[in-house]
Amino acid sequence: LVHPDCALVPVGPLMLRSFDVAHQAALRLSGGQSGIAWCIRPTRQDVGSRFGARQLLHGPSLGAAAQTLAELLIEKREIDRGCLITASVQARALEPVGGERSKIQAARDAGMTSAIIAPLSAKATVEASGNAAATLERITQDQISDLEKGGFLVHQCSTIEEAKRRASKSAAVLSAYLNAMKKRTSLLQSVARLAGKEVDESDVYV
Repeated sequence: LVHPDCALVPVGPLMLRSFDVAHQAALRLSGGQSGIAWCIRPTRQDVGSRFGARQLLHGPSLGAAAQTLAELLIEKREIDRGCLITASVQARALEPVGGERSKIQAARDAGMTSAIIAPLSAKATVEASGNAAATLERITQDQISDLEKGGFLVHQCSTIEEAKRRASKSAAVLSAYLNAMKKRTSLLQSVARLAGKEVDESDVYV
């Protein structure tokens, strides 16, 4: 089902297919008892508006987000709204898409705190990427490390199941706690050394 707010937004076949796959997954998960209504609300005027769009929205980049969130909704699990998901899906496996770095930068600028992408080792299939050559410029590990130093986490997930764990609200709370503990570890280790002791990171987490 399409929400009326985005009924006039032009959407390409790959993106429509992503929503259809997510809807079918939600139907299977609910035993055919529940469906999903999707809606896209572009935030930039050059992309579109409530009453239409000048530019076609296309590509498979929303595939993993659509399926992950549809299943979390059916399972009645709270969703972490500060988590970006950008990847395509093939047989419940996450595959890479283009523009990861710019999308993550935009998410961080908008106040989001984490992102889910396909593993850096993953290769895109032609069907999933919509690119005949299936060659994509991806974010690098060095760029991910720089983002994480600034407090923005990038999770590399192989499957929808992994993405669901990372995108749920409970995972966000745990992640924030562990990050806080990591920041405290160096201070605690320094204090421990003054006392002639050693503190391991696992001791801090426990």
